[in-house]
Amino acid sequence: MATLFTDGKFQGFDSNGDPLSSGKLYTYEAGTTTPLATYTDQGGATPNANPVILDSAGRANVWLANDDYRFILKTSADVTVYDVDNVKAVATYSDVAAISTGLSASSGSSLVGYIQTGSGATATTVQAKLRESISIIDYGGDKTGVADSTTALNNAISALPSTGGSIYFPAGTYKLTATITITKPVSFYGDGSGQSVGTTRGSYLKFFSLGTSNGFVFDDVDGVSMRDLAIVADTATRPTGGSLVVIQGTSAGWYHHTWTNVLCAGGYNGMLFKNGFYFKAYSCVWKTFDGANVMLFNGASDANDVQSCEFT
Repeated sequence: MATLFTDGKFQGFDSNGDPLSSGKLYTYEAGTTTPLATYTDQGGATPNANPVILDSAGRANVWLANDDYRFILKTSADVTVYDVDNVKAVATYSDVAAISTGLSASSGSSLVGYIQTGSGATATTVQAKLRESISIIDYGGDKTGVADSTTALNNAISALPSTGGSIYFPAGTYKLTATITITKPVSFYGDGSGQSVGTTRGSYLKFFSLGTSNGFVFDDVDGVSMRDLAIVADTATRPTGGSLVVIQGTSAGWYHHTWTNVLCAGGYNGMLFKNGFYFKAYSCVWKTFDGANVMLFNGASDANDVQSCEFT
């Protein structure tokens, strides 16, 4: 498809500002004398003669390809009126609409560039930059706690590479109705733990109707962190067994898990640790469990560090 050089017809004028009757418009590739065709209409199927011969009023239909042009306008006697390089077409409404459609599509952010400030910053796209982090909302998570967010969370975890990554939980309540098994290093982070059951502050990962099942199971995975969120069980459908969190590994492995400002509450048991691990917790709270164990260490452990935490 071709685009108009200017609104309406091309209009040529002589050096006195009068219409250039029978003038000649030579068109070339920008910066060269290599001829480059213009077209008689938007379809771009029929090229103009080169030069384009203007009518008695100095006009002609001049549609441009998606290229940069050099225009040399001459009189009918081949006297140069002007020589202009790097001429571009005027964008039409349809051109702008096509750009708008592209930008508003799901892949639109891949069309927009991004570069950080400062020396040495490398260019990327807005899409690539935004994909450096994942939010459960990106995968349909419902922070009102009405819709089930189990599938959304599993899909967010699956979207991470095998080397792991971070998942953000904006403030709200996320309804979970099945065990979430994690086998890659993840960092879960939210907007606060609330530090008490039933508050609306913070990011709540709330399990419903677990029965005797576990909540989160970290299976043979190293390098996990949890911060600024709450892992709780629904009080009306309290579990009758299992643990809210299980961290398990083989006796041959050692697994590092770090929790900061996390509330773990309302389950049957709190946390179950199986085999080799290093567990570090700072400013966390474990409370309101119906079973016998707030924390049960089953297997080898070393260098555990629990500071400024509360157990009730």
